[in-house]
Amino acid sequence: SNIGRGCYNFYPQSKYLVNMAYLRVKNITFGYTLPKNITRKVLIEKARIYFSGENLFFLYNGASKYNMDPEINQSYSSGAVAGADDGYAAFGRTVPMQRSYSFGVQVTF
Repeated sequence: SNIGRGCYNFYPQSKYLVNMAYLRVKNITFGYTLPKNITRKVLIEKARIYFSGENLFFLYNGASKYNMDPEINQSYSSGAVAGADDGYAAFGRTVPMQRSYSFGVQVTF
C-alpha cells in the first residue's frame, strides 16, 4: 500500500488542537429613567442614571496557561526588522485588556 511508503501521510489527529472557546463582555450599559411624576416635582423634564462598563470579564476554556487572547490572530513586531522580535504579543499572547467603568446622570430641564 502507498501509506506504508509514506505517500499519503496525513492521518487525522487532534494532538495540536486547542479548545479556544471563550465568552467576553466587551461593553454593557444599564440605565434607568426616573418616572415623570417624580421628576416634575423638582422641575426636571427627564432624568436618567446609568452605569457602563467595558471589558468586564473574559471566560475561556483553552490555553489558559499561555494567557492567549483568541481575538488576536497576528503578531506585532517590536524590533527594527519585521519578524525579528515578536515579543510578548506573538500568536495571541498579550496583556489583558483594561477594564473601564463609568457612571452618569442625564438631566433635561
